[in-house]
Amino acid sequence: MAEALEQRALRASDLAAIGITNQRETTVLWERKTASPLPMRLFGRTRGLRRRRSFRRQGGQDRFRPETGLPLSTYFSGLKLRWLLENVPGARERAAGGELLFGNIDTFSSGT
Repeated sequence: MAEALEQRALRASDLAAIGITNQRETTVLWERKTASPLPMRLFGRTRGLRRRRSFRRQGGQDRFRPETGLPLSTYFSGLKLRWLLENVPGARERAAGGELLFGNIDTFSSGT
């Protein structure tokens, strides 16, 4: 930390906050009005595996590479979001009605 501050000629008092995350692809759905997250569904990469296999059969491992630069993977948020919308009661309807917001952990803030 001292080295990073020194590199930018900063003092600790110049910082308002420090954020550290190691779960950058954790997918979060939260209520638009209250910023309250829906219950977190932390899971390994296996829940999106069936959908990834289906997409791969329909267009290959690289079907989204032109848009994303990446191969299909259960690691990415899109498959997690789809799983949440299909498996969390009421989530799809609430999202369609504009009540919910989606992002990865870097975009979520509970306002605290």
